[in-house]
Amino acid sequence: MGKETVTRSTDPERDLELVQRCLSHDEQACRELFRRFLPQVRGVLYRVLGADPELEDLAQDAMLQLYRGFCRFRGESSLRTWADRVCVNTALGQLRKRSRRIQTVPLEELERPMSAIDTNAEIQAERAALVARIHRVMDQLSPDKRVAFLMHELEGRTAAEIAEASETPVSTIKSRIWYARRELQQAAAEDPVLREYLDKAHGGEVAGE
Repeated sequence: MGKETVTRSTDPERDLELVQRCLSHDEQACRELFRRFLPQVRGVLYRVLGADPELEDLAQDAMLQLYRGFCRFRGESSLRTWADRVCVNTALGQLRKRSRRIQTVPLEELERPMSAIDTNAEIQAERAALVARIHRVMDQLSPDKRVAFLMHELEGRTAAEIAEASETPVSTIKSRIWYARRELQQAAAEDPVLREYLDKAHGGEVAGE
């Protein structure tokens, strides 16, 4: 079955224009913003939460929060950062109310930014298995450490971007990422797939600039 083409936000000036038009009740602009940011929001929430029966509802709620915040958006930070902030808060709220373990599902079952890149089924399956392993380790961490690490490792955000999105000092974010990676390294001692991933990932450094 073919996948719908994903429109992703790469133009902050265009985002600001669309926000202004949306605030003027331009339905076409609102639809375009929805298409541009829903894949990001859904993808971030999936990577942080894993498979969650409430994922779609959470993504819709996050988009609604994003829309409600448009009246305060002035373009000082990117709209992507605003969306990340909403996702962080949504994910933290969901993690803190959980009392069960997460079981992940294949990533290709969700429309997300990476689905436009990982077109090979074997690559998708390998990535899904890796994410499942990472989530099993992350289940043991506090929500704050889990969110920081997965935003950094799976979404490619820098520590500075995560700090801005979570309104937390960069040094704290780096500490959370380091702690989470240490837990992953301990688990990798008995898991060759995780060990190979860590060997390839950033040379053990935390990106922050």
